[in-house]
Amino acid sequence: MNFLRLLFFVIGVSVAFVATFAGATTVRFAFSVPLQCNVETVYGAATETGVAFVVNERCNNDRGYALYLDDASDTVLAVRYNGQTVEAIRGGRTLLARSRRARDRRSRIEIDVKDGVRVTEAVIVIAPAI
Repeated sequence: MNFLRLLFFVIGVSVAFVATFAGATTVRFAFSVPLQCNVETVYGAATETGVAFVVNERCNNDRGYALYLDDASDTVLAVRYNGQTVEAIRGGRTLLARSRRARDRRSRIEIDVKDGVRVTEAVIVIAPAI
């Protein structure tokens, strides 16, 4: 982000420079930043009741994003996102969190499962707001 601020500052200085010497000439710059949203697992560990994941969630969409646990099975008893209980949706996407702005943060996701069930992976999906 500092690079973009620096780039904008340099372009702004260039525009002022051109406008000063060119008189009535108007120079406009337009550029776009590609939308990038991703979630990556920092680590996962078994707990007494299931599994806990620490993830980095990043999205540069100024409208925000939503974070989901994909396809919670019948073996899922409870889901928590940063300590807050979330209702698990069986066979669909469970909404873990919604942000109304761009964000780069680290979060903890805990999944409790039935006795005897071992969780080997969880699919976490990040979707930019439209």
